[in-house]
Amino acid sequence: MENREINKRLIAIYDTFGEESQLSKIYEESNEILNAFDSGIRKDVIEELSDLYCLATQFYLKNKQMQKIVETKIARTEQRILSGYYEREN
Repeated sequence: MENREINKRLIAIYDTFGEESQLSKIYEESNEILNAFDSGIRKDVIEELSDLYCLATQFYLKNKQMQKIVETKIARTEQRILSGYYEREN
């Protein structure tokens, strides 16, 4: 499925439930992914990570401030890669 179609569907879900409901859902899914990591079952981790991805993407698509923050974080990570920052950590 094309990203544009997925994004359209995620926006419709966000608009249906609203910001407060989806924030609550992020809290719930965050707890579930922690439990999945504790279980050590990869399939469960992927399942919960997919839930969080859908929710985070909804907020990203609907929130210009988040889009700016994400761009800043990506640029910072790229700069750190180029500067060898992560090689010094090891």
